[in-house]
Amino acid sequence: MNRFVKFLVLLAILMVAFFIFQWIRGFFADDVAARFADEEPFSIRFSVQTEEDAKLLSISRLMLYPAEKKAVFYFLNTASHFPDEEDNIANLSAFSADRFRQWVGSGADYNLYFTEKNMGRFIDFLGGMQIFLPQPVVIKDSRYQYPHGIQFLSGQQAMEFSHGAIPLERGSDHLAQLDRLFRTESVILNLLWQLPARQEFLESDGVIPFLYGLADTDLTTEEFGSLLLYFASEEDLDVFVLETPLQFEEDPKNPYEKRLAVNEERCEEHYNKFLQEMRTGALDTASFPMDVQNGTERGGLAGRVKQFLHGSGTEVLYADNYERKPLPESVVLERSGSFSVARRIAYKTGRSRDRVFFLRQPLDISGTFILGEDFQIKDLKY
Repeated sequence: MNRFVKFLVLLAILMVAFFIFQWIRGFFADDVAARFADEEPFSIRFSVQTEEDAKLLSISRLMLYPAEKKAVFYFLNTASHFPDEEDNIANLSAFSADRFRQWVGSGADYNLYFTEKNMGRFIDFLGGMQIFLPQPVVIKDSRYQYPHGIQFLSGQQAMEFSHGAIPLERGSDHLAQLDRLFRTESVILNLLWQLPARQEFLESDGVIPFLYGLADTDLTTEEFGSLLLYFASEEDLDVFVLETPLQFEEDPKNPYEKRLAVNEERCEEHYNKFLQEMRTGALDTASFPMDVQNGTERGGLAGRVKQFLHGSGTEVLYADNYERKPLPESVVLERSGSFSVARRIAYKTGRSRDRVFFLRQPLDISGTFILGEDFQIKDLKY
């Protein structure tokens, strides 16, 4: 064997060794951290399902845009069905239910699945979460009560609040299913909004590996940790929720009920509208309507606040009294599913992050400022 041949053999061995090294390294590399560093968009298929029969309770595509510091959950209502499927989406696997590629323009880069029990344990391990309810919420066959005001939720409570049905009159089950998804979105938004307060805890030894063990995912432990810490450390990250458009159909099995169907023709258009608003900056600058409610015994206070906010360029549609007085602390209640809107209302009203809550509702207002006994006019900002 001459020297040239020996050189080629040695070169081939080195190349094979290099590719094997890179292949092995790939199992331990943190691809998520690299995507954040490179500001590369990517997406995650996210779902929560029942423990016993693996029925989908919620499914969404989480799209992340690091360059814009935006993230959006695009939810499917699992009580709806695709026009070419008889079964509801709840009875499909997460993979089969995911038709987002044709609407958002790309497939999922990763999967992140939880059982309902493990999602509850996830929330418990983080120390629970808080929500604000302007009125009591009644859940069918519930183990817990949900009175008005600021409420602490354990993981089990959060899952019951997310997935339980509200009692409605006959023929309104489809409306109850719409409300269920809005409550699911509210839990996700509140959990992520409150996550920065847990950053130090998340960085403690053993926390990320434990939480990772609760998920069924193709993320590595390091990638899972990078994802969580991104949400916890980027306090100016804006998270949004969207729902796929639906249409009502007659239910052939129940003449008294309507059936929900995914309006696939509008799903891409709906998402593209969000993308356009993100790329033009409209998500951060467009005006939004809100209302002010007086939870104090000081007469006319809501009207004065409305006048001030109007003068600072904020569109306030209503000024009224809060039904349950007195409210000890003022709160911001974001209703449209937007961290950006929540952040701007909090700034205008002088509220700290821990007094901002999300309750997703399809109203003609994007947020509500409820005045509590702690409120002073000097809190407001132009």
